[in-house]
Amino acid sequence: MLTIFAIELRKSRMRLWSLVGTAVWLAVLLPAHSRWIQDWPEAALWAFSPLLYVGPLLGAGAADTARLRTENAPWDSVNITRWQYVAAAAAHLGATVAWALLPPLLSMVTVSVVSWTAHGPGVPISGFTIIGLLVVITLVLCGYTVGTLFSSPMLAPALALFVTFALTTNSPTLPASDQPWFQASTPVMFLWAASASVLAVAALLAQSQPRHDTRRRTRVVSRALPASLCLVTLVFVMTPPFLSAQLAIGGSWAGLDHDALSGRSRSTPPTDPACATTAHDTTVCVWPSEADRYLLDFTEWAERFDVLRAAMNSTGAVTIGQPGLVDERDAQSILVETFGDGDGLWLAVGPIASWAQYASEDFAIGRCDYFWSSPEDQDLAWTLHLVSSAYVFGADMPSTVHHPGSSDSAEATVADIRSRPDDEQLAWIVESNDTLLAPCLEELNAEE
Repeated sequence: MLTIFAIELRKSRMRLWSLVGTAVWLAVLLPAHSRWIQDWPEAALWAFSPLLYVGPLLGAGAADTARLRTENAPWDSVNITRWQYVAAAAAHLGATVAWALLPPLLSMVTVSVVSWTAHGPGVPISGFTIIGLLVVITLVLCGYTVGTLFSSPMLAPALALFVTFALTTNSPTLPASDQPWFQASTPVMFLWAASASVLAVAALLAQSQPRHDTRRRTRVVSRALPASLCLVTLVFVMTPPFLSAQLAIGGSWAGLDHDALSGRSRSTPPTDPACATTAHDTTVCVWPSEADRYLLDFTEWAERFDVLRAAMNSTGAVTIGQPGLVDERDAQSILVETFGDGDGLWLAVGPIASWAQYASEDFAIGRCDYFWSSPEDQDLAWTLHLVSSAYVFGADMPSTVHHPGSSDSAEATVADIRSRPDDEQLAWIVESNDTLLAPCLEELNAEE
């Protein structure tokens, strides 16, 4: 998780956006300082109004960061475990808070201290500070959500105009441009801010769904719609109607993924994948833009995989490839995924040894899993997977990375076996695989 957090911070542009947002805030706040100091508390809330200008900038910055991360990898990472999705989302949210909210929060504290000094300790500074904080968080989360998840560039602006018109014509209790700011009750404002934040966080976590999965993306968009409604409503309450519409439209448009909306999806390769086939019908495929960087490594892995298959008397075609080019559920495919910048951290999905043995047969991987009920069998299965992966991928495949279920004994065994010559490693893999699968194969043969 710390690695993901470091990658997020390194690739994030939120530092620049936070400086721009803070400059906008100060440019609006300082020229009218006499108004919010002399007329408390309504004008003190007015002092928070620059947050509504900063909010769309932060939302655009978050969307810009998301696009930047996606452009660095020509595929969508759809095969990471759930906890890694949550960790990545939490890291991105943490980076946003750290780099984008810290300067505004410091400014907010300064405003509160000045007001407290001018009017005494009886001024309810904490309540207004909390409201301002909720406004900031809500705008950032909703801006990110609306900007990156709406499927049409016209949907968000149309919704903003509709809600603004409805509130202006049918809600006389809400403040208009010539009314005091704090006419809406505090509980209502808290309710709007909290509901928008919860919905936006849920949609942010749902970013893990692949773009090509229409059903999942539709479910994500359905979560973003209520969040956008809360965003527009909250912006309207805190600003005059026409300004709120402009902010909602501008923030939504700035955060949209224009490349995806125009059909230039980064999940689809611009040309055919770069592939190579070994003498034993093992094919490796990488994205065209990654061919110079990874094709040679993939080919070397395929040659070692051929040696493993030959030792197990396996024949047939097998494909080793990157996400989007192979299906990890296919018994004749092995998915290899990069993490971070592809600096030697690789993850092979699936039991390498089992694939090697049954690649040429109509054999569903996993039919023998229920035989591995004892701790010894489970430990051997983990060890076999780690050793066979290390044999194929060599030093590029850390023995226990991304396998938190590995026991200490399995790690010790892997370290011991990897220190042996290749022929001894190969012999151990074949022997262990036969030992592990023998009971299952006997029953399957008996059924036939």
